[in-house]
Amino acid sequence: MLSGASAGGLVGSVSGIACRWGGGGGSACANTVTHALGSGDAPGVGGGGGSTQDKLAARRAARAKMPAQAEGKGGRAAGGTAQGGRGGGGGRGGGRGAGGGRGLSAAMALNRLISQDNDPERLLRLLADELPNFNDVNVATAFSKLGKLCGKKRFSSNITADDRFRGLMVLASDMCDDGRLQAQAVANIVHAMSKLSAAGKLATDDAGVQDTLAALERRVALVTSDMNPQNVSNAAYGFALLGRMPAAQARAALEVAVVQVALDPDMKPQEVAAVMWAFAMLGWELGAEAQAALEAAVLRVGPLMNAQEAANAKWSYATLGLMPGAEAWTALDAVTARGFGKGPSAAYALNKLISQEDDAQGLLCLVADELPNFDEVNVATVFSKLGKLCGSRSFPRNLAADDSFRGLMVSARDLCANGRLQARNLANIIHAVSKMSKAGKLATDDAGVQATLMALEQRVVLVASGMEPQHVSNTAYGFALLGRMPGAEARAALEAAVVRVAPDMTHQAVANTAWSFATLKLMPGAEAWAALETAVVRVGPGMNAQAVANIAWSFATLGLMPGTDTWAALELAVAREGPGMTAEAVTNIEWSYATLGRTPGAEARAALEVALVRVGPYY
Repeated sequence: MLSGASAGGLVGSVSGIACRWGGGGGSACANTVTHALGSGDAPGVGGGGGSTQDKLAARRAARAKMPAQAEGKGGRAAGGTAQGGRGGGGGRGGGRGAGGGRGLSAAMALNRLISQDNDPERLLRLLADELPNFNDVNVATAFSKLGKLCGKKRFSSNITADDRFRGLMVLASDMCDDGRLQAQAVANIVHAMSKLSAAGKLATDDAGVQDTLAALERRVALVTSDMNPQNVSNAAYGFALLGRMPAAQARAALEVAVVQVALDPDMKPQEVAAVMWAFAMLGWELGAEAQAALEAAVLRVGPLMNAQEAANAKWSYATLGLMPGAEAWTALDAVTARGFGKGPSAAYALNKLISQEDDAQGLLCLVADELPNFDEVNVATVFSKLGKLCGSRSFPRNLAADDSFRGLMVSARDLCANGRLQARNLANIIHAVSKMSKAGKLATDDAGVQATLMALEQRVVLVASGMEPQHVSNTAYGFALLGRMPGAEARAALEAAVVRVAPDMTHQAVANTAWSFATLKLMPGAEAWAALETAVVRVGPGMNAQAVANIAWSFATLGLMPGTDTWAALELAVAREGPGMTAEAVTNIEWSYATLGRTPGAEARAALEVALVRVGPYY
């Protein structure tokens, strides 16, 4: 457990969070927070935790030397990264720099640290250490950065339960209530929370989340007069993605803001489409003035819209049961009729739009409009994006029944049949289909899905010889996650590919491939398994805790006794990564040793015991 300034800083900043949102009181709350920090920051074998402490201490020392500045206005705009609708530039305009005892320079230094940190856990550690020093800009930037990082593998599966994030929510709520949080910051935080929710990382039914959203709603009602087009777009889009209809006062304020910004010549096509989409998603019946303002905006920016923005605007009108004037509808029709065209440039433009689309329904609308113009990369990118979005609220419960998706599957089968689907795209589609199936959103017993999987499997036989290490790993992992044993030819092709690429596999690819064989109870040939064992020895020094556990579990499940060098590599990895292992990983490691009739060495046993003490309540 951490001690000293870092642990004390967190307790000082978020003490009482558990009490405020349903926990115990007094010292019990402080103990809960301190334990959460300790488990996240516990130093691993080799002193990894100490280096983090040194960095944080250095950051504090550097900021302590900065000259203090008086509190006042003129702070730089918050965030600047949140996006409305389907993406686009960050917010504009200047929020108020709250300043504080440490001065604006310190706040700006903190903002740089937040903006530059691309590791979710490290960012949360920074929150733990520095939250008492955050101003409104820092709070908004932290939310925006977490919204950007929520797709990373290392991102917490339920950030709602993290006391460091709960501390950030408390501070945001307090800033709403005391008037420190200004228009752009409010919009960016709403947008960021919607992204976290859409990624399945934020439980919106949690009391703390509900309190924070309610505070943001109250603040929206007071600051919309200061919002620019991007702020209005972010706020409306965020509420829609959250599936949260704002209360009457906030709705009225946002409608007034829509009337105000829709006449702004700087309002972009994307912002107009995003606002309309948000109202339609929420079933929000607009007043006559807001309708007229949006129609005027459509007339002005309609010809500048891309095909997806125009399609979203038309869908919004239809969903709301509104018929715009002939001129506005004609402008939208002209854009959708123009579409994206054909050729490499059009395919590139389509792929960019697909990649930026964060709403499943919007993506399926794009498929419906543009599927005839898709090339193989576009098809694979849509599958991959759907795989990423399958945990979001707007995702169809039964994708196999969606006509747009069925058309996409037909296109994938055609690409397999005519030889246009190459190794990378093939592997990505199999992997994406497995993720959707795992999420319960794709019925694999559907005839169309079965036909598509058969076509993909047949294509594996033909392109496995050209697969790179990640392609082999994704393909094997996809079949395993689907619980689908490939046919004999596909198995042979994949085994040959494993032998060929194992020397270049990353530790994650080695672990996933071994796990796939074990999950399918597929006993690999001697040559393939020898290649994987050799790879384990090579990547052992870089393996993380989950990879170590998966590899050990795979050996035990298949009843294969690792060679001497492989055991040595696994033992060293357990000794190094053991203290930070999850309860599940510890369980798998212990089971693997027992199943294989082996006893951990002294260092490995000591590391596992450290982990058992830490995860004991969950073990």
